[in-house]
Amino acid sequence: MSEQNEFTESKTRTIQLICHILENDPSSLVRTNAAEALAKMGADSKEAIATLYQAALEDSDPTVRASAVAALGEIYRNAIIFNVLNQAIKTMSERKVQMNFNAPVTGAAGNVEGDFINNPPQNLVDAAAEIQQLLNQLALITPTLTQAAVAEVIQHEIKDNPTLKQRLRSALKAGGIEALKAIFNHPLVSVPIETIKGWIEAE
Repeated sequence: MSEQNEFTESKTRTIQLICHILENDPSSLVRTNAAEALAKMGADSKEAIATLYQAALEDSDPTVRASAVAALGEIYRNAIIFNVLNQAIKTMSERKVQMNFNAPVTGAAGNVEGDFINNPPQNLVDAAAEIQQLLNQLALITPTLTQAAVAEVIQHEIKDNPTLKQRLRSALKAGGIEALKAIFNHPLVSVPIETIKGWIEAE
């Protein structure tokens, strides 16, 4: 086995151990340190990000929750994308407050939460990245585009790109209207967010 493979396997085992600590250690200080360690390692594996999301949503200690959110910010290192993810975490946390969690979470809200934790919202990341890339390209190619022209491009892209449309629907479900605001946060965009929401929801 090469040194590189040995290093990769060692890092993977270390990340798994830190994730276990973050999920299970009774000390909030230790859990906080575990979240910070994942950030310093740049631990962008599916397991690490899922564990951080769960801590951000569910940990009983506010310091641990804040550390998990900060760790996600360090890992993603993209303000627009992180704002989308942070809004989704905030929205899901608010839903948890409004529900009775003495019983199992079922129905649509339970499905959303389960998907959010077990399958980290890559759709949010991808949707934000794709929209921002599109808008940045438009800004470079035609910096004098009218607002109407930009709106038309966005509408057609949502309508003609089913993958993007599904990603945006997932983002809307996970993070609500604020997630869409973060995704479309760009100087070129002046379209009312409710209008964009209508394009996303249209069949």
